[in-house]
Amino acid sequence: MDYGESNYVYLVSQNEKESVLYAYLSEALVDSVKALPNVIDCLPDIKMVNFNYYNEKDIKKETKWEDVKVRDYADLHLSAISQGRYNHNLISLYDSNYYYPTSAGEDIDIFIFDTGFNFEHYEYSNKYERIVTCGFNVTNSRVKSTPSTSICHRANPDNHGVIVTDVVSGMIHGVANKANVYGILLNELTVGNSVMALNFVNDYLLRPNKAVFNFSHGFYFNNENDAVVKYYEDAIETLRQRGAVFVAAAGNDGLPVHVEKTKIIYPCAFDSVICTGAIENSFYSLNTMNPYNYVKADWSNYGKEVNIYGPGYVRVAYADDKDDYRVEIRSGTSYSAPVVTGVAATIMSEHPEIKFETKSMIEYLTKLSIPGMLDIPDELKDEIHNVFINNGKHIVY
Repeated sequence: MDYGESNYVYLVSQNEKESVLYAYLSEALVDSVKALPNVIDCLPDIKMVNFNYYNEKDIKKETKWEDVKVRDYADLHLSAISQGRYNHNLISLYDSNYYYPTSAGEDIDIFIFDTGFNFEHYEYSNKYERIVTCGFNVTNSRVKSTPSTSICHRANPDNHGVIVTDVVSGMIHGVANKANVYGILLNELTVGNSVMALNFVNDYLLRPNKAVFNFSHGFYFNNENDAVVKYYEDAIETLRQRGAVFVAAAGNDGLPVHVEKTKIIYPCAFDSVICTGAIENSFYSLNTMNPYNYVKADWSNYGKEVNIYGPGYVRVAYADDKDDYRVEIRSGTSYSAPVVTGVAATIMSEHPEIKFETKSMIEYLTKLSIPGMLDIPDELKDEIHNVFINNGKHIVY
């Protein structure tokens, strides 16, 4: 359609009997326009509203959230954790919205132990209302400041920590987008660096019952490492006793976390850590859950030590170590863990009256989960806890 040269009055519709013009008019001009020959009327445009297919009152009643926030057409790793199991025989259309409490992790500190961070990205465009920073660097068990508080990478950069952080706290792709984020840069993923970082946080940064730690890494330890394991476990337990929640990835070997008596993955298997496995929520469907994918991902580790399962595939947006912007699909328990970390942060921000630490958070998350959510083969029923992460909203629309 030819709208003409004017940006203030232009044709938008016409038929054999009449034409409709769109115009920007002051109130004083309206009566004058109405008085013009061949003008039928001069009426303001009318705004309409969406008829949402969800009921906020019902959601608030079920979840006990102070208020509800909805992210329309969200990533699958978000929508799947804020509803019950999707059954296409009962509901024809999958609800792709992400529902979460408006508090969204506000005033909760998330400490991400990883190998690089970049917060100069639109996913952190709300930095004015929360802390988002490179906390410090640990190299050879020595704490150092980072040259920048917004971008920090180890000597051999990778983007693992950048992606993990987006899953936890990104504006669009993150679970808890109002949480404070401290990127703790480990130049190498060693027990020594991790323990030194834990001790530093304990001494200078920890706010009891307001801290969640994310470890998207681990290693198979054996009996020869007993002293090292105890050293690591004690550092974590000290913080847990002060009111910290710990979440770790189970690993991607498709094996039990506890392979044999002498081989076990830490920190995932520590009693003070929420060990997180992954489900097969599909690489190929970015917004819709396949009802047949409520199963453990083939590559996800499992076992009695795994407390909970989360989405195994995530969509993320980030600035890489070369400062190029990327939007990608990633998979691994490295990304299931930050989903759980984010949910824990939203729960803690919504319930400041509860003094959470790892063990009470495990109980709370288990209570929020839907029994029998996952399809588990008979041969693994004794090896898999049937607990899929949920943030408290079970209603399926």
